[in-house]
Amino acid sequence: MQLRGAFGKIQCGIDRRQSGRDQKSRRQRTFQEGDGKNRCESSRIRSGEQSHGRRRNQKKLGLPLIVRPAFTLGGTGGGIAYTEETFEEVVSKGLKASPISQVLLEESVLGWKEFELEVMRDLADNVVIICSIENIDPMGVHTGDSITVAPQQTLSDKEYQNLRDMSIAIIREIGVETGGSNIQFAVNPANGDVIVIEMNPRVSRSSALASKSDRISDCKDRRSSFHRLYVRRN
Repeated sequence: MQLRGAFGKIQCGIDRRQSGRDQKSRRQRTFQEGDGKNRCESSRIRSGEQSHGRRRNQKKLGLPLIVRPAFTLGGTGGGIAYTEETFEEVVSKGLKASPISQVLLEESVLGWKEFELEVMRDLADNVVIICSIENIDPMGVHTGDSITVAPQQTLSDKEYQNLRDMSIAIIREIGVETGGSNIQFAVNPANGDVIVIEMNPRVSRSSALASKSDRISDCKDRRSSFHRLYVRRN
């Protein structure tokens, strides 16, 4: 396309495309690395890696371990290794399921409390937390299979404000300039440690619950919804 002059017609040269790739790469590294405290430790394993290399990763991360095959839908081929005996079995299953023969080993947060925040941002950099959601079931039960409550019920004000501040920082750093995002957290009930599970830079299934809970539709006509909210309050 570059040779045909297509990028020149739309004023998109090599430099601009490279800049976009560099920015995307930087944002991805930022979200994955964070400050080192709010992310799960992880390690990649590829097909052909020696058994002792796998064991080294397993001992580094501890047990139980979450095994996630790369590029599969709905967690197909994934599993949890609770013991050293089942570790090799779960990894082998995941490698076979992955089209690129690669799995990701993740530190387990099974049993932690799971929370979601629906966040919206506009071009003026105003950020609002539409709704907080708490999963009744702990980590280990898929969000889609868990009963949820909105707003959250068991966080202290300090814990909630911490998740709020983290959500605002994440949506700004990732670069969602307008619209909604869903950000999910795991909180250790024993000591309050927080892990960022994932971010969906779009409306999700949780957005439907949030829109009904707060009567602000972040799924359909946001402008009319905010107008109705303004009229009711004034």
